[in-house]
Parts: sequence; structure tokens; C-alpha cells
Amino acid sequence: MCPAHRKERLARIIQFLLDEKEPVLCVSTQLIEAGIDVDFSSVIRFTAGLDSIAQAAGRCNRHAKRPPGHVHVVNPSEDKAEMLRDIRAGKEAAEHVLDELARNSQLRASDLLSPSVMAKYFQYYFFDRAKEMDYPVAASEVGRNDTLLNMLAENSLAVRGTPPPIYLRQSFMAAQRAFKAINAPTQGVIVPHSDAGKAVINGLSSSFDPEKDIGLLKQAQQFTVNVFPQVLERLQKAGAVHEVQEGTGILYLDSRYYHDEFGLTETPSGLMETLNA
Repeated sequence: MCPAHRKERLARIIQFLLDEKEPVLCVSTQLIEAGIDVDFSSVIRFTAGLDSIAQAAGRCNRHAKRPPGHVHVVNPSEDKAEMLRDIRAGKEAAEHVLDELARNSQLRASDLLSPSVMAKYFQYYFFDRAKEMDYPVAASEVGRNDTLLNMLAENSLAVRGTPPPIYLRQSFMAAQRAFKAINAPTQGVIVPHSDAGKAVINGLSSSFDPEKDIGLLKQAQQFTVNVFPQVLERLQKAGAVHEVQEGTGILYLDSRYYHDEFGLTETPSGLMETLNA
């Protein structure tokens, strides 16, 4: 779902929970853990890092209006975490800690989210990823194999021989280009969710210079879904993705491939709409 769609759905969920007229079951990605103020009587979480499990647990009896609930951690026989390196690493570190707790009778009674257990989890998590902590970058990105830590510190690889005795020799611009807050090769696609989303697509399609139309591009963020390359390729082959204007690289989705219940889909439904002339 695009952000605007998620906000609408969360507002409905919160209202259902407040009304307390019927049971509410919410199936979600881990986005539900990112500061979403919902309060359920129990939580079921796929195995993940202990920090993620703690975040999920924060959605169980969040407002302390009922007796303590239960958080169930399950290990499914099939999991898609292999595609997500950070989640996989957290899951493996958590399983390491859980195995230790199961083997050690003294540790077994420990609170899973106690500071001592969490400290052990992060020791395993960061030890396994020690080489990544300096944020290595390849020559294809900055012209040499380096790390962001070095580029923003001594920057010793940027010059040959002895570095000059100056303080400001950091490669700020190159580091900025190489850094990715979320290291995922995704492409944003604007989706025609609601009349507002369709209006944004129409506006960009008729804009004199859509790449510089800051107001519309800012609005478009609320109606954008990031898709992985293999999904984008399938959508393009199906004729489901188009540029708002040729050569801009700003993509929008055919309305038949966005569902009001669950968002972007690779299976078309409904009738084709003309969003731009």
C-alpha cells in the first residue's frame, strides 16, 4: 500500500479497536512496529531480531487497559526473510540467543527482553556484521574500494602517498552519493489510490516540467509504492507501468493493478482508466 492508503487503513483499525464491538485481526508487515499506536490483546510475530520482537510486543496491551496479554513468537517452515539481509541477520542472532536460553537452566528463566539478554543479542548481531559497520563502498560507486567511515574521517585513500596536513579533506559529496539509508534496489511507482492519487498523476502528466514540480512531487510521495526490480519488470511486461512523460523516469501504475483492499497487485482487476491525455 502507498502511505496514504496505509494511513486510511490504520485509522479504520484504530476506530474498530476503540469501538470494541467485534474482534479485530490485523495481518501486517513489520511497518506496524514503527511507532503505530495500536493496542491488541495478543500478538503473533514471526521469528526476527529481539529488537523487532520487542517492537511487536509494544502493540500488545499497549495502553494497559486489560490484563497482560501474550506475545507468541513462531518459526514458520517457509519464510521470505532470505531476501532481506538485515532481517535475516537479526533472526539468526535471536535464534542463537534463544538456543542458549534453552540449553542453560539458569538463563532459561530470564526475561527475553531483559537488558542482559538484549545485550547478548546485540553482541552476536554486531559481531557477525563487524565488517559492515564501516559501511564499505565499491570502486564502481566512488572510484575506489573504500568505506564511508574512512571517507568521512582521514580519507586516506583519496590521495596518493602521504595525505596533506589539512583538516577538511573528507569526501562529503561522494559519501552522500554512495550512502543509502535503506539499501534496497527499489523503484518508486505512483499509484492511482483515491481521487487524490489520480489527480497527482494527471498533474505530473500535464506539468510543463514534472521533474521540477516540487509541490506535485511532494504530494506524490504519499501515493508511491517502492517495488523490487523483478516485480517492476513483470509489471512493465504486462503494460501496467508508464512514464508520466517520456524521458522523465517518473512512473505511474495502471489503475487495474492497484486494489482498494491490499494495494499493488500483479493480477489486473476492474476496468482500465485513462489518467492522462
